[in-house]
Amino acid sequence: MQERWQIMPRGFLNLTLRRYCIAGSLEQTAEVFAEALKPENGISEADGLDPLADPKIWAERLEELGEDLMLVGHLPHLSRLVSLLTLKSPEHEIIKFSMGGIVCLERIKPRKWMILWAVIPDMIPDQLVRE
Repeated sequence: MQERWQIMPRGFLNLTLRRYCIAGSLEQTAEVFAEALKPENGISEADGLDPLADPKIWAERLEELGEDLMLVGHLPHLSRLVSLLTLKSPEHEIIKFSMGGIVCLERIKPRKWMILWAVIPDMIPDQLVRE
């Protein structure tokens, strides 16, 4: 039986991604999401996604990138990164992450981001988990 987070990307998300960057220790999570989302330019291991990494590293990288991408990393880093991008401070948690959860951000102008949506594994209906 699959866990909720493994079911979530399949059939519930219609995302077009060019690239997918992962923390080195998250190969299983990366494979599940990559199989469902099929990023155009594949998966690459990236630094700066470790639990205690400085969120400014990826905030700066995202300003330089002009493509849609998915970051797969650890907590509390991802939570701090989202807070930095949206509130300008990594110290004020704006969203509560859960294992396997996804938060979609959109850059609305340089250095200005907003949360578009979030999906957590608990949103998956029980009947799909039992299949």
